[in-house]
Amino acid sequence: MSKVRVAGFGVSLDGFGAGIEQSLKDPLGKRGPEMFQWFFHTKTFCSMVGKEGGTTGDVDDMFAQRSMENFGAFIR
Repeated sequence: MSKVRVAGFGVSLDGFGAGIEQSLKDPLGKRGPEMFQWFFHTKTFCSMVGKEGGTTGDVDDMFAQRSMENFGAFIR
């Protein structure tokens, strides 16, 4: 049987991985993207979505880089 490794998954301090009312239209739920504001400005995220720039050398990008290492596939 195959094994699944979950990585690069954000969780809020109170234990939530998404906002309320998740749907196909809002996969992170209402206000869910607020949990990832630290990530959106990093070079790691910008590279993932085909954009130039982004911050490097700060704690956010270093953590983002480590959490995305050795990914074989992304589920969107």
